[in-house]
Amino acid sequence: MTGWGIRAAFVCVLSSIVGLAWGYENGLGSSRNRCEREHGIQLPASAHDFQCKGDAWGGFMDVGARALFLIDVSDLPSLLKELDISEKNLLLADTSNEGLNTDFASDTPTRGGFRQIWEGDAEPMGTARCGSKRGDSLNVGLWQVRDGLVAVNLHTDWN
Repeated sequence: MTGWGIRAAFVCVLSSIVGLAWGYENGLGSSRNRCEREHGIQLPASAHDFQCKGDAWGGFMDVGARALFLIDVSDLPSLLKELDISEKNLLLADTSNEGLNTDFASDTPTRGGFRQIWEGDAEPMGTARCGSKRGDSLNVGLWQVRDGLVAVNLHTDWN
């Protein structure tokens, strides 16, 4: 193999490795892993039907990440423990954290272009504005979608 052939092979291999690493970091891997990485929280085992969007991989100016998924209502307390809640407007029995967030409350679970992954209506359960381990802020919206399931909408923002 000539010198040019070796260089070309090296560039191809290196480009493939970089492309695969970029793809894995930006959604070609598990959607659960992407969601946990981009929002900085550990999700309950029951979390499923993930949809992820955003430009969290980007580098400049205002970027963000969004996710929509379902969890069992019994896992809601473990999800809430993961959050650093600074403001909340929860319509739940547990209102131990005081505060109010109405910015996110009027939105639907499918905000940001997500498709509806459940049947029937979604009843708002509440919202929370949280400190973020990964970005500048984390907004959480919760909706009861049918007996035993909750739709969770996460939005992490980097300004």
